[in-house]
Amino acid sequence: TYPSNTRYYYHQLTDKEKRIFSQIYDGVNKFAERIDFYQPCTKAEFDRILFVLRFDCPELFQLDLSYNYYNNSSGQFIAIVPHYVMTSTEYTTAFRQVMTKIRSLSSQPNFNRSDFDKQYIIYRQLIQNNDYNKVRDHCGTAYSAWMLGYSKCSGYTRALNLALRYYGIPCCEVWGNTYDNGAIDPESHLWTALLLDGQWYHCDATWDDPVTDSYFDPFGNSVPILPYLNLPDAQMMRARTYHPDIPMTLPVCNSDDMNFYNV
Repeated sequence: TYPSNTRYYYHQLTDKEKRIFSQIYDGVNKFAERIDFYQPCTKAEFDRILFVLRFDCPELFQLDLSYNYYNNSSGQFIAIVPHYVMTSTEYTTAFRQVMTKIRSLSSQPNFNRSDFDKQYIIYRQLIQNNDYNKVRDHCGTAYSAWMLGYSKCSGYTRALNLALRYYGIPCCEVWGNTYDNGAIDPESHLWTALLLDGQWYHCDATWDDPVTDSYFDPFGNSVPILPYLNLPDAQMMRARTYHPDIPMTLPVCNSDDMNFYNV
């Protein structure tokens, strides 16, 4: 099972867009070759639907997130042809492996103490067992990050979000660009925004990996250095910018109560 109420962008769709999204989502999970829409949609509607499919569904790692599509004589979109990178059998096995791994995290000490503890344990498990790689198979997916031990930023983000949502923590993927020596890096970047105790925060598992150093707090405890764990907009956006093609409203992150160092 997957708690769809923890999605973020999906709830910004209109009723018509939600219905077409559901048709695509159900068709993808049946590995349909072509998915026809119940009603034609405009390019703006189609773009919003595909955005949710791409950035709000980390469980759909059977897709390569590129598509062919069909238009009617008026130029409206009427059908989509998904591209799959796994067979139905391969995906069923892979999804079961990923969810077994995610469920096993609940056995960690203090896991159920708070949502912050759940996030922190998931985060540490992910970055301690994953290496950055942007060329190997499935590297942009939750499957590669949890089961293969490597991924690029989208893999880190989708692996984290899939686990957060399984444990009932609302979150979303944030699409943007980072700064490289004062200029915007043309290669886009993906990170996470999540909801803890009623407030939204940014975190970036990619930029917090690897954990190579630590410091000792006033009580003599060794604390890892995790500078990107739960930041407000004012801090997170010093080094990045949102992608200009985002068609949805992003969460506002204006608290540092759950910043890693404050907690």
